[in-house]
Amino acid sequence: MADTLLQELSNADLDWIITSGERTKLSKGQMLLNLQQQRDAIYILVEGRFSLDFPLNFPDSNSQFLTIDELDRGEVIGIGALLGMVETGVLNTLEPSMVMALPLAKVQEKLANDVDFAAHFYRAISVMLSTRLRRILSTPTGFSTGANGLPKKFYQSLGNCGTAMLTGWFPLEKPE
Repeated sequence: MADTLLQELSNADLDWIITSGERTKLSKGQMLLNLQQQRDAIYILVEGRFSLDFPLNFPDSNSQFLTIDELDRGEVIGIGALLGMVETGVLNTLEPSMVMALPLAKVQEKLANDVDFAAHFYRAISVMLSTRLRRILSTPTGFSTGANGLPKKFYQSLGNCGTAMLTGWFPLEKPE
């Protein structure tokens, strides 16, 4: 995914990200994003790996979690914050990692005021999310009870997540 950022963003875009972000080191097993959590930053994975875990009984945060993907260097994490959405999954480090934290307010201001950056950034996110979704839906996870190797419970939970977003269970705007 690092290639996606390098291909889609200009040198000026990358310079802005480097100067506007703050690098944070995370130890193995540390949680970056938690279920149903509002964030005030988005993150770029600089080094290391994360597991993307999803509850089998969404939105029950006490349910069993299923790792549906692994994120590598260059992934943009927490994109839902740009849309005012809370997290529907959990991200945990699989090894010592480093992220570049970009304050949400700065990113929103940059997107509103720099059309070139916005076009490059949104395209990079689109490519990443499309790749991530294809990877999730095509990679067996060790379960064979559902389509594409994912348990039926996962698809039901994913459906519950979509229903929750459509019915307003997840606010599209941050509460004041």
